[in-house]
Amino acid sequence: MDIGVLGPVEVTKDGRHVPLGAARLRCVLGLLALEAGRVVPTERVAEALWGERPPRRQANSIQVTVSKLRRVLAGGAAITRRGQGYLLDVDPGAVDLHRFRNAVTRAGALGAGQDVRAEAILADALRLWRGRPLADVDSELIRHRLVPPLEQEWLSARLDHAEVTLRLGGHAKALPELTALARQHPHQQRLAAQLMLALYRDGRPDDALSAYRRLRADLGQHSGLEPSRELRKLHQDILRADPALDPTATEAARVTLRAVKPAQLPLAVAEFTGRDAEVARLLGHARAGSISALAGQGGVGKTALALQVAHELAAEFPDGQLYVNLGGARPGPLEPSKALVGLLSALGVPSGHLPDRLEERSALFRSLLAGRRLVILLDDAASEAQVRPLLPGTRSVAVLVTSRTSLLGLEGTRHFRLDVLTRGQAVGLLAKVAGATRIGVEPEAAAELAGLCGYLPLAVRVAAARLVARPRLSVSQLVRRLSDERRRLDELVAGDLAVRASLRLSYQGLAPRLRHAFRTFALLGVPDFAAWAGAAMLGVSAAESEELLEALVDVHLVEVSHVDTTGRARYRFHDLTRLFARECAFEEDDEAVRAESLRRVIGCWLALADEANRRLPHQVLDLIGGTEPRPELAEGCTRELLADPIAWFDAERTSLLVLVRDAAEAACPAPAWEAAQISAGYLAIRNLRDEWAETNRSALRASIAVGDRLGEAVTLRGLALHILPVDHREAHEHAAAAHRLFARLGDRRGQADALRLRGAALRLAERPDEAMECLRNAVETAHGEAWVSTVSALLLMALIHRDAGRLDEVAPCLHRARALARRLGDDPSEAFAWLLEGSVLSTQDKTGAAVAAFERALALFRALGHRATQAMTLVYLACGYTRQGDVRAQSLLDEALRLAKERGPEPTGSMAVGALVRFVFPSAEFERALAVLVATVRRDRPASVGLVPELFRELGDSYLVMGEPTKADDAWERSRHLLATGL
Repeated sequence: MDIGVLGPVEVTKDGRHVPLGAARLRCVLGLLALEAGRVVPTERVAEALWGERPPRRQANSIQVTVSKLRRVLAGGAAITRRGQGYLLDVDPGAVDLHRFRNAVTRAGALGAGQDVRAEAILADALRLWRGRPLADVDSELIRHRLVPPLEQEWLSARLDHAEVTLRLGGHAKALPELTALARQHPHQQRLAAQLMLALYRDGRPDDALSAYRRLRADLGQHSGLEPSRELRKLHQDILRADPALDPTATEAARVTLRAVKPAQLPLAVAEFTGRDAEVARLLGHARAGSISALAGQGGVGKTALALQVAHELAAEFPDGQLYVNLGGARPGPLEPSKALVGLLSALGVPSGHLPDRLEERSALFRSLLAGRRLVILLDDAASEAQVRPLLPGTRSVAVLVTSRTSLLGLEGTRHFRLDVLTRGQAVGLLAKVAGATRIGVEPEAAAELAGLCGYLPLAVRVAAARLVARPRLSVSQLVRRLSDERRRLDELVAGDLAVRASLRLSYQGLAPRLRHAFRTFALLGVPDFAAWAGAAMLGVSAAESEELLEALVDVHLVEVSHVDTTGRARYRFHDLTRLFARECAFEEDDEAVRAESLRRVIGCWLALADEANRRLPHQVLDLIGGTEPRPELAEGCTRELLADPIAWFDAERTSLLVLVRDAAEAACPAPAWEAAQISAGYLAIRNLRDEWAETNRSALRASIAVGDRLGEAVTLRGLALHILPVDHREAHEHAAAAHRLFARLGDRRGQADALRLRGAALRLAERPDEAMECLRNAVETAHGEAWVSTVSALLLMALIHRDAGRLDEVAPCLHRARALARRLGDDPSEAFAWLLEGSVLSTQDKTGAAVAAFERALALFRALGHRATQAMTLVYLACGYTRQGDVRAQSLLDEALRLAKERGPEPTGSMAVGALVRFVFPSAEFERALAVLVATVRRDRPASVGLVPELFRELGDSYLVMGEPTKADDAWERSRHLLATGL
């Protein structure tokens, strides 16, 4: 089987063309064939197929494509999965590109006197080209990044062939092709020299001189350069009609190189510590002949690690060590051509014999390394383009590359991302530099000092140097100095070691757009954030924000923290990097610009949280309109971000808490209390009671401090709802205070909600008449509006009527509650209304109607996925079925017990299941119902301390009904103890 990529992609088997079909198959086969015998990462395959916008299920799509290719190639070549990529397992000679390269290499290795053979080999190699490589593959990666270097290989081979042809006296044969090539590549100096020589030998010296003048003019106009020294010499030789230009003068001068063993490695860092795993991995890959690229932020210790490894390898690579600082972090990185001057000189090439062109210097470098065992350390690389010409063509050389940029475009390279030290390693480095005794005296302070340095080796080393320079300075004193964030970067300076200077080098290397993004993102006070938050800050699309963030990740100024519950990457700053970026923001951006960025992201956070809250299955509060501006959210944006609102809240939970805290501390309460009320429903679902209290209390303090009465009322209401299950007295006080403020402000919605909460607290205090009055006032205040408070008030009124035995009063309340719940889209409240109605009908011996109500409730609870309420309803329904003689009762109780034992997300599961004991069931089924209750109590107790006392009270009532007074007394005593102690 033969695979062709030097033209349209093609496969031939036994001389017959094999159809490939879909364009995707040609793309993947072409990419794998270019790297035949080497692993192509899955990410590179995805980039070739879809560019920068791969589909979500890209891995599956690639697998399908590879599977189809395997069927096409069956019997001739295999595609195997290796790690995180794919490998085309085929004899390289089966791919035309590799046959071409092999031929060019063989021709170049032939010695003097073998030009005829070399010309034949090169001619055969060039005939393999059928057109532009992979001409029928529509891929940005292949077209713009992989094909141009191949075309340069073709041109280089053409010129090699022309050079051999000229040496053989075939100037007449070479002239037409050289003329055509010169029109296509007017600035190619090697080509121009060959054309001039062919014209001169063809008896056309004037045309040869004209060709030189054209080239010189073009070079001057386009690049301001003069022709090379070799070309100028050829021009002078033509002017003089030098006999050496005669085709019979074929003797070439040879350069004998001095045998040199370079030893250029700088001294290894004396205090190097930690990194044992990294050293072992790098040594292993170097010994296996792999190129290793270390990437990481400035100051993370890349050079120290690379030097440590290089020195350990020196004895195993006896032909020497080469080192070059490529200056990647500086404004003007070292050009590869200049880097090669130093490398070639170190290998013994006299300066007068250095080739002029980069390609020739690179080729000579590779030739000199062939068969030799050396270590090369390319330090602080700027880009792949800078490194590629400096790489050997043999695996006998160990190559280490360090860079602040991830050089993922370097083919055949092992990539390592170097992170900060662990706490133990950082403390160990402190001890090694400042002295183990001094650090050992204050171990806790030493650990805190390492943490304040962010475990960044440079920062740790600077801090240790400060201690060495000041023997009387204790570790604790230095910790106190560094604790002030505003002074931290000022303190982290020792001699020419400075964290700020290291970070500034990375910063100065950024494009202006990236600098602005870097400064702006750092203004966020959150531990991590998603791309949409960055988009809001910059006023760009989420895709643009992600592109900027990934660019900052590539240069290790930002890192990917994790993938959140919505499947999106979260980004974060290293602590010291954030401080530096904020410094830059305050130095370079006006206060108004910074404030506007924060205003946009806060508005976007609130808008998304508001919409996510509306999509929750149940609302716990009526939202009171605030003053914070909200941006218009694109429908596609909300649909994608809020597909699972609870997952979005899970992802943004910490950010929302920080938003509340920062706004409160900045005496800007509006965003704080708005975020507090919006997140109440989510915090209730997740039973995050401490965070619920913290958000409302901090927002309340800020509101009181600046006289924000609306914020004060909203947060008092939030605290009332939060404390209600645990302390009904405090809940009533908060609700009453909120009601007074809402009344003073004329806010009907707030008044109704506060009255509803007062009624709920009074009911728990066993003051039903006062509770009923508050609840009626709440309903009247709403004037028929479908508010959360109205539905809740009507349900509470129904419970009070039921508890008082006014069963005929229950149904009207429940009917109104269900109607409003449907308008509100509140399925849980509608389901509970059906459940409550069924319970009342059951006590009235209206079993058929009760069963119908329970079935309606169960259908709603099943749709909502509420385990605890399903378990409770199943028990009710089982009771009804038993009374009707329905055999399904037993299976329902079994299902209820299974659900009760599962860990569900509903923190109020125990309260819900506890309601089942309000009925007197036949003995057998009631024992099983109690088993459901006990299982639920055991499950929920750790998360629902405030709910458990009522459950034990109801359990005692149940045991009394069952004729078990001793068990009843025990349950009641446990209830009283829990209420008294809160344990």
